Amino acid sequence: MIKYLLCFILFSVGLFCVLNKRNLIRIIIGLVIMEYAVSLFLVLAGAREIVFSVIIASLVLVFVLTAIALKVHEKYKTFDITQIRRLKG
Repeated sequence: MIKYLLCFILFSVGLFCVLNKRNLIRIIIGLVIMEYAVSLFLVLAGAREIVFSVIIASLVLVFVLTAIALKVHEKYKTFDITQIRRLKG
């Protein structure tokens, strides 16, 4: 039971990073933490067949999000989402 609680805490930390941070890189890190929490939960729940697919999908998502963040940084010269919203263009 304590293992599932730790998975929930890990997921909550990732969700906190996604909702409260204004930096694109920190938001991506929060998403990665959430994905690891889900993968860990699936391993603990016994769904080992699904875990490999989840890990591959999460790696692809991280690469795509990082590429998008780098393109945004090239265009706007910042990772701060509040400044990006103000620039519009």
